[in-house]
Amino acid sequence: MTGNRKVLAATATAYISAEFERAKLAKRVSVRALATEAHLGSSTVQRALKGSSDLPVEAYLMMCSALGINPVDLMKRAEEHASAAHGDKLG
Repeated sequence: MTGNRKVLAATATAYISAEFERAKLAKRVSVRALATEAHLGSSTVQRALKGSSDLPVEAYLMMCSALGINPVDLMKRAEEHASAAHGDKLG
């Protein structure tokens, strides 16, 4: 991955984690409760909320499901945000 793609990916990842955090706060659930609902470990949920770049796709999908987020729409918004911020595209 080139340097600019890494920056774009990091920006998109930060956007996704911020959306996860916003949705968690809106639902007023704890990390533990979200982990239970998403069928994930608490450490995986914490990594997702902190913007870990090594979050498995399955965990991403489970987080989206538990938070009521459309995973495709979120990914599109994250890519658009990263592109607007850096003037380039991931794909």
